[in-house]
Amino acid sequence: MRQPRPSGSIRRFVFGLAALVLLPGGLFAETVNVLNDTKAAVVVQVAYVVNGKVTRDKPIPLKAGAAVPLNTLAGTKLITIYDASRPDRVLHQSTLPASKTDQSYVILPNATGKGIILDVVKPMAVGDGPAPKDKDKDKDPPPKTGGLPPK
Repeated sequence: MRQPRPSGSIRRFVFGLAALVLLPGGLFAETVNVLNDTKAAVVVQVAYVVNGKVTRDKPIPLKAGAAVPLNTLAGTKLITIYDASRPDRVLHQSTLPASKTDQSYVILPNATGKGIILDVVKPMAVGDGPAPKDKDKDKDPPPKTGGLPPK
């Protein structure tokens, strides 16, 4: 008796596994960090295009002062921010540009106080921290002696 030959399922499995390992880096997820710096709760939702179709992530509630990382696909994204108490009310909608690095944004009240803005947070470079304080500047100046030399 002859044994039946495998129909190539193992070969297809190995080929599929190799294709997943060798995918280009642009197809992996990136993180968008959002901080709610308003006094009200909001709902954040991200959408992006996959194979010509708009795909929306699930809406994420964000309390006042809270931050959340949103894992999304790489590429241009559409971010929509809703009022948590009235989800039918869109507070802000904008397009986030594609980036090879993670992005951070802060939700701020606008100047009129009736709406919000989404402001990008620039990452700090290595030398961008606060300047070190000069030790001599913190000391009190020496007392004046009236021009007489010390004894």
